[in-house]
Amino acid sequence: MINARDVSSAWKGVPWPRVFAQEIVADRLFLRSALIRKDLLPRYAPRMPLTWTIAGEADCQRAERREGPLNEDGVFYEEGWCLKPADSSNAFGIRFCADDDLEETYKEARAGDERSLWVAQRAIPSLPLLERNKFHLRLLALVVGDLECFVLDDARVLVSPVPMSDDNDHARITNRSFNVDHAAYDAAKHNQSLRACGELDGAALLKQARTLISGVAKRLAKADALRRGVNGAPPPPSTTGEKRHFFALPNAWELFGVDAMVTPQNQLVLLEFNPEPSMGMWGRTKKEILKGKCPVTDGVPRSSSECVGFTKVYSKRFEAALAAAKRKLREENEEYIRQHPELRGAIRLLMAKLLDDTPEDLQQYVCEFFTDPDLERKVEEFMLQKV
Repeated sequence: MINARDVSSAWKGVPWPRVFAQEIVADRLFLRSALIRKDLLPRYAPRMPLTWTIAGEADCQRAERREGPLNEDGVFYEEGWCLKPADSSNAFGIRFCADDDLEETYKEARAGDERSLWVAQRAIPSLPLLERNKFHLRLLALVVGDLECFVLDDARVLVSPVPMSDDNDHARITNRSFNVDHAAYDAAKHNQSLRACGELDGAALLKQARTLISGVAKRLAKADALRRGVNGAPPPPSTTGEKRHFFALPNAWELFGVDAMVTPQNQLVLLEFNPEPSMGMWGRTKKEILKGKCPVTDGVPRSSSECVGFTKVYSKRFEAALAAAKRKLREENEEYIRQHPELRGAIRLLMAKLLDDTPEDLQQYVCEFFTDPDLERKVEEFMLQKV
């Protein structure tokens, strides 16, 4: 088990009144609990293991019965449990246990760390690397303004120093900070660039990562829009009494370390977002990765033939423009149909004939229907019959 540490000191050092007055740019988001708290992220993540909040032994029993998870659309794996504090980061406080040992593991964890809220997740099976070692991917996600999201076009492949068959934490926990002092640890093998890892399809995994992180940003933006009300409509009652979990400012940005597992089926599964990501595994500082630029005022560095940069995966402004364009197109289509009732009649006639004739070659049948030289007369007769 890794002992917990405080990751909020940098956030507390930001002069937030000056940020809200638009005097300076903050390198932290004002409110990002929805991303970094383990009991909140499952509400917004599109692909995570099933997760339960644990505040007592009764919750352990509820989780073992698979009742009331945080994410009903989460994935159930037959790998036992992963238990960790809801407010921890970078695998601090994490414990693994078998299916029947969750309650006992929780009691042991509470004895050494009396934080009131924990989460229990279904442990994810790992695609083995090297000599059947467990690994996970560490990605970098950049959240800028209100609201754009970018993903670095590379990741670190963090591999445990011993095979999964070893029954100890160094076989189960893949974080570099935990394994770097192990006698078998070799940075060249156990902290690789995804781009250079020949055992993995880096391009396909990065594509999945962009989709997952984009999905989180999209759900956060949707939840925030509902809270504020959409198109003049008041927010639903279910959101008015709930504490806000995410609040982005136009003059704030933050870099997060995102952990994800690769299953034996090569499916990427999200684990967590970490604030203050360790840059040691990258061999570069945050400033170097951002090319010395402020993402709000100078833009985000993109990839080129000479260097690795970021790919934009979500833009709230683009989503709003796309939604407006779709709405306008739908309204124009509806207006066109209203102006041409014969079109509606043709469609109704086609549906009626399909149900009557039940043709085997549907495509050929529809083609012959619309190329029938008597179609106009038949549609008119059909519409008169329906009057």
